Amino acid sequence: MINAIIKTQTICLWLLCEVIDISTKLLSINKKLQRFVSEVKFDQNQIAKFVHQVYKVEDDVYLIIDRTNWKLGETNLNILMLVLSWNGKGIPLFWKPMDKRGNSNLDEKMELLNKFKNAFPKIKIAGLLADREFIGEDWFMELIKRKFHSS
Repeated sequence: MINAIIKTQTICLWLLCEVIDISTKLLSINKKLQRFVSEVKFDQNQIAKFVHQVYKVEDDVYLIIDRTNWKLGETNLNILMLVLSWNGKGIPLFWKPMDKRGNSNLDEKMELLNKFKNAFPKIKIAGLLADREFIGEDWFMELIKRKFHSS
C-alpha cells in the first residue's frame, strides 16, 4: 500500500486500487484497503525513518502544522498533524488524534514538534508553516526557547 501511495501521490482508495492489482475487481481491492486502513496501527517513528531513507531528507526542511476537525456520523474527528513539505508534496509524519473539539493547546503542538526533533535530530527546520490557529505569544516564545526557529 505504501508503494501505491508513493506511486499515485494520493491516499484516495479508489485511485490506489488502480495500481495495486489489475486482475482483481476494484471494489474488492477497495474493501481490502479499507480493512487495512481501519485495522493497521501505524508506528509514526517507523514512518519517519522510512521517509528519511526513501526521500534522503538531509537539508533544511519546511514543516506544516495543521489541524482538521469534522464529524463522521456521531463521531467527532479532530486530528493535529505535522507534515514534511518535500519537493512540492506534503508527507504526513506525526499526528495526534484529540479527544476534544476545537483548537490544539501548546503542549499538543509541542509534542508533535518534539517527535520530529527526536526522529530527525540533525535536520534543521527552515520554516514552520501554519494558519491562524497557530499564533500567540506563548506559542512563539516556546518555539524560540526550544530552538524551533531559523538561525
